[in-house]
Amino acid sequence: MDIFLSYSWSCSDLASKLEEIINAEPAFHVLRDIHAVEPADHLRRFMDSIRESFCAVVVINEQYLKSENCAYELTSFYKERDFSARVIPLVVRGTPIFSKQSRREALSFWEERGAAGLTFEPVELERALEAIADLNCISYDQKEDPRLNRCGPLLMKALIQRVFQKELRPSASACRQVPLPQDHLLCIDFGTSYTLASIIGADGKTYMVPDGRGEFSCPSVIELHRDGHYAVGNAVSTRMVNPSTYVIRDLKRTLLKTGEIACGPHRFSTALLTAMLLHSMKRNAEDFLGVPFTAALLSIPVDFHQCEITLLETAAKTAGLDVRRIIQESSSASLLITSHAADHGYDYFLNIDLGGGTLDISAANFDEGVCEILFSIGDHALGSIDYDQAVCRYVINQMQECYGLSPIYPDTPLYTSILARSEQAKIELGTHERVLFSLEVPKPSGDIALYTLEITRQTYDRITSALTGRLAAVLKQAKALLEECVAQDTPVPIYLTGQGSKLFSVRRLIQTLFPGEELIDQYQEGAVCQGLARQSGVLSGSIRGLLLLDVFHHCIDVLCDHYDEEKDLIYIGEQNHVFHRLINPQGGRRQSRTITIPSRWAFEISFTEMARKKGCEILIFDFDQTEKTRTLRIPLPVSPFEITEDPMLLVLSTGAGGDLSAMISTSAREKES
Repeated sequence: MDIFLSYSWSCSDLASKLEEIINAEPAFHVLRDIHAVEPADHLRRFMDSIRESFCAVVVINEQYLKSENCAYELTSFYKERDFSARVIPLVVRGTPIFSKQSRREALSFWEERGAAGLTFEPVELERALEAIADLNCISYDQKEDPRLNRCGPLLMKALIQRVFQKELRPSASACRQVPLPQDHLLCIDFGTSYTLASIIGADGKTYMVPDGRGEFSCPSVIELHRDGHYAVGNAVSTRMVNPSTYVIRDLKRTLLKTGEIACGPHRFSTALLTAMLLHSMKRNAEDFLGVPFTAALLSIPVDFHQCEITLLETAAKTAGLDVRRIIQESSSASLLITSHAADHGYDYFLNIDLGGGTLDISAANFDEGVCEILFSIGDHALGSIDYDQAVCRYVINQMQECYGLSPIYPDTPLYTSILARSEQAKIELGTHERVLFSLEVPKPSGDIALYTLEITRQTYDRITSALTGRLAAVLKQAKALLEECVAQDTPVPIYLTGQGSKLFSVRRLIQTLFPGEELIDQYQEGAVCQGLARQSGVLSGSIRGLLLLDVFHHCIDVLCDHYDEEKDLIYIGEQNHVFHRLINPQGGRRQSRTITIPSRWAFEISFTEMARKKGCEILIFDFDQTEKTRTLRIPLPVSPFEITEDPMLLVLSTGAGGDLSAMISTSAREKES
């Protein structure tokens, strides 16, 4: 999206800084007019760039008002349609445009010179300035904000709002009167295939949020148009690429792989695309309930890395939502399941949530209103959509071998049709031994050829065997962990949620690995989103007597001089260079695999002689581990404190939101108490 930047030569340095800030988002590209606008052919090119640009950022100062070229740019843009929606004014403090008198004084400069020979009419400049004065102008003061720490974010926020205004939405249905708690939260289950939203009422009831078409399941699909407009979910007019649109799917899986996505000749950051989807869900809720939403609860797969979580939080903030808490998907579904398990006398249960793109498994214990997650494991690259794609690839290969069809490529109408039929066949095999796969293919002559292919359960098992093997490996790991946590002969029902509840092969595998355990599938695709609503009810006070103790997955390190393994003592020095693992959720000599939230851990620390003389500070780090790299995150300094000869006690704790805090006991006496 082209952003036209209009400014006077006196603001060239400011314009360069703004260009750098704007271009940080791959979706934006700054256009700067650095030539005089005198030749007729250049005037035409200039006017075309104004008409075709996404919007214009206008930097106004006194020199701008006295520049003929700048005045021509502004008046030309004012003549275009949607002027107020396409212009973002940045006004240098002290520029006289915000009162009628000040605007008249500014225009007197041109009136004294006379209008003869000017490329614009002074009266048009006055009207443009009057329109700008009525807009939400961004104020810039070079002395107070030389690095654009305030101005830059405000400008990006305004540009993003222009993007959100381009969403193509169906007409909103009538608002529903739902009593909401004062601190109401929007609960969003951002899925690979579908995204769902819910809210909790003041009466403690859960309400699923529909879109403008009345659908509760929103496909996680974004359709981008060349003119800057876009559609989300069920509003997408097509599921395949055509010359005027680009379709983005599987957005959730790209969060870790890349920071941006190519859309034809354009590029979008994954953060902006995710924000566009989340903002659409926000608007659905506001249209449905008639109230604004500014805070949210989100769900994530079990094995999301910190960088992915940070990106999701950034996207939510960009969409206008403050994230109050992020909960693992299987933990959220477990919170919903507790009521059913308690009614049937179960103290423990295992939740297997195979969604569209992720596998999440949690074991939970529910007692006296406390749902404690004993462990959670998963695979964020294994989901029901992988089974659909396996069937789709098999069908395409068979059609080419049997009928000699030309290669069928993704993002074509035929491929999309085969993929949709593959999902349908997967579900039908749950109740039938075999299904007939029918496919209509257009011929060059214009006729329609009907091709058929039979798929049996045996064939389905063969083409999805690799996926089932990956699923079996995670289930076996869950079974081993469950045996460590739960006494033998204790009944542990298996709750199957997500799209996997429709797969006969998944059900059969679970019954094989967990013989004798009851398999319950009454909670399906909406389990995670409904569980989020229950948690929001706890946070808002609509639901009482319920607490979720989630599992902590982050590795916490302390930067130290060295670690004495015999004394089990951490030494802090003046120049620390060694990272010692304080908390390891994967297990270790001192940590168990189960670390819940909220929790507290205590460690003894001491200080080298130099540190006691000169002082120091303790730095705690949250490490995000990937296969090859280790990324440093969020330092939490704990200082100042009084350094004594005796070892001190370092206490780490996580609150209900999973945030980390630390406390230092400053004496042995406090340590003993």
